[in-house]
Amino acid sequence: MFDQSVRVLLVGADGDAYVLACEALDSIAGGDYVLDSAPTPTEGLVQAQAGDYDLIVACYAPDSATCSEFRLSALAAGCSTPIICLAHGDDTAASRHAFQAGVREYLVRDRTDSSSLGRSMRYALEVERLSRALEQAHARESRSTSSA
Repeated sequence: MFDQSVRVLLVGADGDAYVLACEALDSIAGGDYVLDSAPTPTEGLVQAQAGDYDLIVACYAPDSATCSEFRLSALAAGCSTPIICLAHGDDTAASRHAFQAGVREYLVRDRTDSSSLGRSMRYALEVERLSRALEQAHARESRSTSSA
């Protein structure tokens, strides 16, 4: 499905979330992926800045920092990689804040299987690809308009 290996950073995941991400990536990338992990959001931000990731899956428990805080910190650090939040609770306010911060998907861990995570990953990757293509088309249009 993809022209090259998919690079994903998994932040704050336990063993079950790691297996879930592997299964989802197997389904969308046919095994052609790199899955790195960071145990904490702070380490995740460092890795996100240093790595060339296509997608970040951030796992959050109810008593931890929020996914929206992670997204805003990533943006402030210059990281625009799409983020999917895999939360342990269904919190309407937290999901609303996450979307307002730019998180691509907010999934509840207990209701998410590898198929639904894979679908969300595919969607986030495709939206990112289309957004970049649109930005490039606008840039080409601006150059050709200004040079005419």
